[in-house]
Amino acid sequence: QEADEQLENSYRLKSEGFGFEDIAKRVAQVTGLPLEIVREKSRRPQVVQARSLLCYWANHDLGMSMTEIAHRLGLTQPAVSIASRRGEAIANQGGYTLLGE
Repeated sequence: QEADEQLENSYRLKSEGFGFEDIAKRVAQVTGLPLEIVREKSRRPQVVQARSLLCYWANHDLGMSMTEIAHRLGLTQPAVSIASRRGEAIANQGGYTLLGE
């Protein structure tokens, strides 16, 4: 049932024209970082957290493959997988949602 809801949510987001750039903008809004910084390859803790949140929402909520996310961010697929797991923890701890405030 949870998988069906996730799939339905990703189809709804895609049908509304919601894409990777929209997620990046939301991450920038939530973290307070400039949009360019969110996509940056950096090891600074704030950037790592923002990129992790981006990977999580792109994979979980939008249904993008980790390979596609890796290509867009210039990372490896395993790095995106790790970042996505970290992003899930960040979203849960901070109470962040993709569409909410």
